[in-house]
Amino acid sequence: MCGVPLGTTNTNFQQINMWFVYLIQSKLDSSFYIGFAEHLRKRIIEHNQDKTKSIKHKVPFRLIYFEAYPNKTLARKREIELKKNSFKKKELLERLGFSARGSCLPAGRDHHLDDILVTGVLGQRLTTPLGGIPRGGTNNF
Repeated sequence: MCGVPLGTTNTNFQQINMWFVYLIQSKLDSSFYIGFAEHLRKRIIEHNQDKTKSIKHKVPFRLIYFEAYPNKTLARKREIELKKNSFKKKELLERLGFSARGSCLPAGRDHHLDDILVTGVLGQRLTTPLGGIPRGGTNNF
Protein backbone atom coordinates (compact mmCIF):
# COMPACT_ATOMS: atom_id res chain seq x y z
CA MET A 1 0.00 0.00 0.00
CA CYS A 2 1.12 3.53 -0.59
CA GLY A 3 1.56 6.04 2.17
CA VAL A 4 0.40 9.64 1.79
CA PRO A 5 2.15 12.34 3.84
CA LEU A 6 -0.06 14.19 6.31
CA GLY A 7 -1.22 17.56 5.03
CA THR A 8 -0.93 16.53 1.38
CA THR A 9 -3.54 18.25 -0.75
CA ASN A 10 -2.77 16.45 -4.02
CA THR A 11 -5.78 14.28 -4.84
CA ASN A 12 -4.16 12.46 -7.77
CA PHE A 13 -3.36 9.42 -5.63
CA GLN A 14 -4.98 6.24 -6.83
CA GLN A 15 -6.78 4.28 -4.12
CA ILE A 16 -5.37 0.79 -3.69
CA ASN A 17 -7.88 -1.91 -2.85
CA MET A 18 -6.40 -5.00 -1.29
CA TRP A 19 -8.07 -8.37 -0.85
CA PHE A 20 -7.37 -10.60 2.11
CA VAL A 21 -7.28 -14.33 2.74
CA TYR A 22 -7.72 -14.92 6.44
CA LEU A 23 -7.69 -17.65 9.03
CA ILE A 24 -9.95 -17.33 12.06
CA GLN A 25 -10.25 -19.64 15.03
CA SER A 26 -13.34 -20.34 17.08
CA LYS A 27 -12.92 -19.51 20.74
CA LEU A 28 -15.67 -22.03 21.40
CA ASP A 29 -14.11 -25.21 19.98
CA SER A 30 -10.70 -24.08 18.55
CA SER A 31 -11.71 -25.03 14.99
CA PHE A 32 -10.42 -22.99 12.05
CA TYR A 33 -12.19 -21.23 9.19
CA ILE A 34 -10.53 -19.86 6.05
CA GLY A 35 -12.13 -17.06 4.04
CA PHE A 36 -11.40 -14.10 1.82
CA ALA A 37 -12.71 -10.54 1.82
CA GLU A 38 -11.98 -7.06 0.58
CA HIS A 39 -12.75 -5.47 3.95
CA LEU A 40 -11.10 -7.68 6.54
CA ARG A 41 -12.20 -5.82 9.68
CA LYS A 42 -15.83 -5.72 8.52
CA ARG A 43 -15.81 -9.42 7.62
CA ILE A 44 -14.45 -10.52 11.01
CA ILE A 45 -17.11 -8.42 12.73
CA GLU A 46 -19.78 -10.07 10.54
CA HIS A 47 -18.51 -13.52 11.52
CA ASN A 48 -18.80 -12.59 15.18
CA GLN A 49 -22.32 -11.24 14.66
CA ASP A 50 -23.59 -14.63 13.40
CA LYS A 51 -23.88 -13.44 9.79
CA THR A 52 -22.16 -16.51 8.31
CA LYS A 53 -24.66 -19.36 8.39
CA SER A 54 -22.18 -22.23 8.13
CA ILE A 55 -20.14 -21.19 11.18
CA LYS A 56 -22.47 -19.07 13.32
CA HIS A 57 -22.71 -21.87 15.87
CA LYS A 58 -18.96 -21.48 16.54
CA VAL A 59 -18.80 -17.80 17.52
CA PRO A 60 -16.88 -15.97 18.81
CA PHE A 61 -13.87 -16.01 16.48
CA ARG A 62 -10.46 -14.44 16.63
CA LEU A 63 -8.29 -13.52 13.69
CA ILE A 64 -5.20 -15.71 13.63
CA TYR A 65 -3.58 -14.90 10.30
CA PHE A 66 -4.10 -13.11 6.99
CA GLU A 67 -2.46 -12.54 3.62
CA ALA A 68 -2.97 -9.44 1.44
CA TYR A 69 -3.38 -9.56 -2.35
CA PRO A 70 -3.69 -6.81 -4.96
CA ASN A 71 -6.83 -8.29 -6.52
CA LYS A 72 -9.81 -10.52 -5.88
CA THR A 73 -8.72 -13.26 -8.29
CA LEU A 74 -5.42 -13.95 -6.53
CA ALA A 75 -7.05 -13.89 -3.09
CA ARG A 76 -9.79 -16.29 -4.19
CA LYS A 77 -7.24 -18.68 -5.73
CA ARG A 78 -5.29 -18.75 -2.46
CA GLU A 79 -8.45 -19.28 -0.40
CA ILE A 80 -9.41 -22.23 -2.60
CA GLU A 81 -5.87 -23.61 -2.37
CA LEU A 82 -6.00 -23.55 1.43
CA LYS A 83 -9.52 -24.98 1.61
CA LYS A 84 -9.05 -27.74 -0.97
CA ASN A 85 -5.40 -28.70 -0.43
CA SER A 86 -5.04 -30.27 3.00
CA PHE A 87 -1.24 -30.26 2.70
CA LYS A 88 -1.16 -26.47 2.12
CA LYS A 89 -3.51 -25.89 5.05
CA LYS A 90 -1.48 -28.18 7.30
CA GLU A 91 1.73 -26.46 6.19
CA LEU A 92 0.29 -23.04 7.07
CA LEU A 93 -1.01 -24.19 10.46
CA GLU A 94 2.34 -25.74 11.33
CA ARG A 95 4.19 -22.55 10.32
CA LEU A 96 1.91 -20.69 12.72
CA GLY A 97 2.57 -23.15 15.54
CA PHE A 98 -0.71 -25.07 15.42
CA SER A 99 -1.49 -28.70 14.94
CA ALA A 100 -3.86 -29.41 12.05
CA ARG A 101 -6.58 -30.34 14.57
CA GLY A 102 -6.43 -26.99 16.34
CA SER A 103 -4.90 -25.73 19.51
CA CYS A 104 -4.71 -22.57 21.53
CA LEU A 105 -2.66 -19.64 20.37
CA PRO A 106 0.79 -19.30 21.86
CA ALA A 107 0.82 -16.89 24.79
CA GLY A 108 0.70 -13.21 23.91
CA ARG A 109 -0.57 -13.69 20.36
CA ASP A 110 -4.28 -12.88 20.79
CA HIS A 111 -4.68 -9.31 19.54
CA HIS A 112 -7.42 -7.04 18.26
CA LEU A 113 -7.73 -6.01 14.62
CA ASP A 114 -6.49 -2.55 15.57
CA ASP A 115 -3.10 -4.07 16.37
CA ILE A 116 -2.55 -5.26 12.80
CA LEU A 117 -0.73 -3.26 10.14
CA VAL A 118 -0.52 -4.41 6.54
CA THR A 119 1.95 -2.74 4.24
CA GLY A 120 3.80 -3.86 1.21
CA VAL A 121 4.42 -3.68 -2.49
CA LEU A 122 1.64 -4.24 -4.99
CA GLY A 123 1.83 -7.59 -6.70
CA GLN A 124 3.69 -9.22 -3.84
CA ARG A 125 1.92 -11.58 -1.48
CA LEU A 126 2.31 -10.50 2.12
CA THR A 127 2.19 -12.94 4.96
CA THR A 128 1.91 -12.02 8.58
CA PRO A 129 1.05 -13.90 11.74
CA LEU A 130 -1.28 -11.90 13.92
CA GLY A 131 0.61 -9.12 15.62
CA GLY A 132 3.71 -9.71 13.50
CA ILE A 133 5.42 -7.44 11.03
CA PRO A 134 4.44 -8.25 7.43
CA ARG A 135 7.25 -9.58 5.27
CA GLY A 136 7.17 -9.94 1.52
CA GLY A 137 7.33 -13.39 -0.04
CA THR A 138 5.57 -16.62 0.55
CA ASN A 139 7.53 -18.43 3.25
CA ASN A 140 9.33 -15.69 5.11
CA PHE A 141 8.66 -15.86 8.82
